[in-house]
Amino acid sequence: MPQNVNFPPEHLEGGEIPLVPIRPEDGVVFTQTPGQLGQIRVSFSAAPNITWWKGLEVKIRDGDVVAVLETHDASRGPVSIVLNTSERDVSNLHIRLLKAMMFGVHTAVYDLPNLGPKVGKNLSFRWIRD
Repeated sequence: MPQNVNFPPEHLEGGEIPLVPIRPEDGVVFTQTPGQLGQIRVSFSAAPNITWWKGLEVKIRDGDVVAVLETHDASRGPVSIVLNTSERDVSNLHIRLLKAMMFGVHTAVYDLPNLGPKVGKNLSFRWIRD
């Protein structure tokens, strides 16, 4: 079962902020900057020392996957998706972070709920420690 993680407070916009609480062996930093009205841009990347598969899914609360962003080996991103908020109710969307674990099984490890407050923002996630 993925661990719930909250987005950092809005007033910390601009710099890289570690996501908490997460497992001690993991390090994921989050950056939020102003974006386009009516859109949420989500970017995902991995630091040079991260080689095992990592993934980010944008999911609807009922479980359907809207988008998948991945890194693996030398392909570390950044990779991005733009969600047009006029096309869907973003309060039902959440972000799920995944990683390859034993035997390379892609495993959901972290959930960030409710993208509603993130309309008009660029969200960047960078996996820096594993």
